[in-house]
Amino acid sequence: MKRNILLILSIITLIFCIYNFRIQTTISPILTSTKLSDYLYSYKLNDNKSSLHGVYIEKENIFYLLKYGNNYELYQKNIYYQSVKKVNSISSNNLCNLKNQFIACTTNSKIEIYNLKFENLLEIPIENNETINIIPYKDTFLKLKENKLYLIQNNKEILFKNINIENANFKDLYFSENNTFILLYNENTNTYFIYNINSATYITINSKNANTYQEGFYFYDQTKFKVYNILKDEWSEYDNKLVNDIFGVTLYNDKVFYLYDAQDSKLIILDYNQNTLASEELNIDISQFQIYLVRNFLYIISNEKLYLLDLDKLNSFKINFQDSQTEETTNITDIIAKLETDYNINIHIKENAIINFPDFNALSETNNLTINNALLKFKPIFNKFDKNFYNSFFKSSYKGLNIYLTGSLSPIDYSTQISNPAAYSLTYENKYLIVIDINQSNIEELLCHELMHNIELNLNHQNKNLFPNWSKYNPPEFAYINSYTKNTPYNYTLKEELKENIYFIDKYSHSYAAEDRARIFENICSCNENSFLKEYPNLLSKALYLKEELIKYYPNLNNSLLFNSLN
Repeated sequence: MKRNILLILSIITLIFCIYNFRIQTTISPILTSTKLSDYLYSYKLNDNKSSLHGVYIEKENIFYLLKYGNNYELYQKNIYYQSVKKVNSISSNNLCNLKNQFIACTTNSKIEIYNLKFENLLEIPIENNETINIIPYKDTFLKLKENKLYLIQNNKEILFKNINIENANFKDLYFSENNTFILLYNENTNTYFIYNINSATYITINSKNANTYQEGFYFYDQTKFKVYNILKDEWSEYDNKLVNDIFGVTLYNDKVFYLYDAQDSKLIILDYNQNTLASEELNIDISQFQIYLVRNFLYIISNEKLYLLDLDKLNSFKINFQDSQTEETTNITDIIAKLETDYNINIHIKENAIINFPDFNALSETNNLTINNALLKFKPIFNKFDKNFYNSFFKSSYKGLNIYLTGSLSPIDYSTQISNPAAYSLTYENKYLIVIDINQSNIEELLCHELMHNIELNLNHQNKNLFPNWSKYNPPEFAYINSYTKNTPYNYTLKEELKENIYFIDKYSHSYAAEDRARIFENICSCNENSFLKEYPNLLSKALYLKEELIKYYPNLNNSLLFNSLN
């Protein structure tokens, strides 16, 4: 009896060990890889004889397409097993790529579509090297061309739906069994459009970047993360807790953002469930990439390698959002106090930056990191002028130079003003005002531009005769249109082919003489050396004349850093 009990216990123990081993294998992937650190591994997907043409991860399976000569071979690997399965292969002179759950092979005359079993699903003819996109939709495919969707039947195109969105190009798509959503993008306005094929309607989102995730799309820029859950038809929005734009890998999953900043070689994890931020040095080369999350492992595919990160083993130092904000607020207060003391200026932020402006409206910008980033960018500009320059804004009972850091700006009167201004200058309540939307990407140029306007306002109030010979530096018979809303041609701008025909930077310079000078000045003041103005003889002549006139009234500027870019 004792022997039977011992045997039973041994069997139970063995079963438990086997079960425990199975659990362990489901926790840790066993990719054949190179260990780079305690938490980071690299795995080469191809060999010296092949090139990688796309990766797709479906749950725990990696599908990747390799090209050997004229042969394309599709492989499947489960991340928890050593073996690799060759799914299928074809011989083709076409260019084939794997994306999502489809393989597209393209020539000048047709596109062939395959599934993950390498079974041919469809052939679509291409005429005259036309630019098209193939859109999977329910159990068929649509052809997207010139903002129109076509159904392909018997090698014929049948107009399916007309997408009434101008100047927008295909960016990505979200595909499900019952519907497909197409992501379009207008790069001139940083506007995305989510087009719903079923309902033939679309949603508009203003943002710099966009990606898909397992339940929809998400968008991000310096200030906000916006997430659209297609399955639930819900929007979520989060403040971006980072200072810099993110370059490289980005992934969203259940209120957590995984971002790889390729500029600083850092993985950043923003966890909005716990309100924490963590960062980790990775130092991996990422130029083209895809990113996936499987359980608690992060997979980054780049440069024909797969990088695996064990998130449980990261040694990242975490900080709480609230603690971070408190520390940032203290830092911002100190920075502003020093700038105000050093340069005799007044800087207004958050609710103090929103006053009753006479000609426009401004939204408040409350993100500490965005404000801090703006102040750090402005300091080198401030440093190009001496204290005598800033003191001049207190003459004739004026109350100095006041800089307001805000969010988006809009005019009160759209008939006379630009509809999407980035900054304003004015005198108001006996103050010189510069108002800047600090979410703009070129805030250094904006500050310099508005400084030039304030210089002219200041000198005009002192009855100085400003730039008496400015018109001599323009083409004969040229006249400014003296309007912000009238449309003008690109004559004499950088779009001219011959350098000697270029007198203005852009059409905006045609509006007013003061705007022309401000556009010239911003390209002197915002760079430290070799302004592009030096490449164009007429623009350089304007810049040198502007320098000559300013030094007449502010002689100390001749020895400052301001005009280094013209030397």
